[in-house]
Amino acid sequence: MPPTHLAPSAPLLKNRSLSLAEREEIALECARGTSVRAIARKLRRSPSTISREIRRNSATRGGDFDYRAINAQWHADSAAKRPKASKLTLNLTQRDYVQDRLSAGLGEWEIAQFIEDQEVEAAEQIGGATLAVSTGLGIELGLCARRSVR
Repeated sequence: MPPTHLAPSAPLLKNRSLSLAEREEIALECARGTSVRAIARKLRRSPSTISREIRRNSATRGGDFDYRAINAQWHADSAAKRPKASKLTLNLTQRDYVQDRLSAGLGEWEIAQFIEDQEVEAAEQIGGATLAVSTGLGIELGLCARRSVR
């Protein structure tokens, strides 16, 4: 066994999400009426992880939580299809605009505010009942970090 000063201080995050096998075990234990803490001990996971998994992926039928592993796995796989492409990856006109303005020395906050104003104007011109306002601008291409515009 290695000395304790060489041991990692925190567990690695590679097994961060629950596997289908773990979800099936949760479903079996829930059907048996096992407590959340007992399930967590058995899977060597935090009780909050198990509780959150059951709460997020249970259908209520007759007042009871009905946890289905396959449904939970489908939801997890769907959520894992992120991150979505940024606006500048999809909109070449905006990307060129941002590159030109950054080259000219304009600040990223000023650029983001201008683009947000353009999106508000476009939404108003459509005349929809709801106003689609972007609250953030993801700038890739290594030009600057993602910022939130308020």
